[in-house]
Amino acid sequence: MFFKGRYAQPEPDFGSYGFFRTPTVEGNLSVYWKLPELGEVFFGMRRTGSMLLPHYAGYIPGDRLENTKPYTVLDANITRELPTIRDCRLAFTIGVKNLTNSYQDDLDRGALRDAGYIWGPRFPRTFIMSLKASF
Repeated sequence: MFFKGRYAQPEPDFGSYGFFRTPTVEGNLSVYWKLPELGEVFFGMRRTGSMLLPHYAGYIPGDRLENTKPYTVLDANITRELPTIRDCRLAFTIGVKNLTNSYQDDLDRGALRDAGYIWGPRFPRTFIMSLKASF
C-alpha cells in the first residue's frame, strides 16, 4: 500500500496540495557479481518518478507548476584486483555513470533563468577509472 504525503491546506503560490520535489516513485537496484576470471562487476539502476516543481517566470512568461518527466539512471563498472607483492593490494576500476545519459531537457537559459528549476540526474554520462591501494 502506498501513501502520498499532502498538505492540509493548499500551497499559497500555486494552490497545490502535493509536496514539491517529491517523486511519485523512487527505486534503487544494485547487483554485484564476483567472477573469478574478470573480477567484480557492478550494475546499478535508480528510477525517479515524476514530481511537482515550481517554475518561476523569467525565461518563461509566467509562473507555473510543472509535472516533471520520470527518469532512470544506469551505472556499471568492473573492478579487478592486480597481482602485487607483500601486503599491498591494488584494485583497478573502470566504468560509467549515467550510461543512458538521462538529463533534464527543458533547462532555462540566459540571465532571466529560474536557477531553482533543476530536476534531472546529478551527473551527465561520466566515464570513471580508478586505482585503489590497500595496505
